[in-house]
Amino acid sequence: MIGLKRVLAGVAFAGLGGALAQAQTSIDLAKITCEQYILHKVTDPRNIIIWLSGYYSNRGDTVIHVQEFEENAKKVTEFCRANLKVPVMEAFQKLLKPVQ
Repeated sequence: MIGLKRVLAGVAFAGLGGALAQAQTSIDLAKITCEQYILHKVTDPRNIIIWLSGYYSNRGDTVIHVQEFEENAKKVTEFCRANLKVPVMEAFQKLLKPVQ
């Protein structure tokens, strides 16, 4: 009985260790291509658009314009479907980054 408890504890610990390691994954968004974005190869495309929107937003602006966000996501997706080799960050910049 004690052996079974140790085995179960070991399995639980190993499972927890795998989950913790997975949570520490880092992604360099500058290297993600439109193909990877479109095909969900890295993460859900909405996660990428959310991050890029925040990255290029005006600092201190806490308002999200939902309709504009959806339109921008659609623009990037359409551009990426026609330009699979372009980095998605570059596509976002070309389409949406404000001119300074």
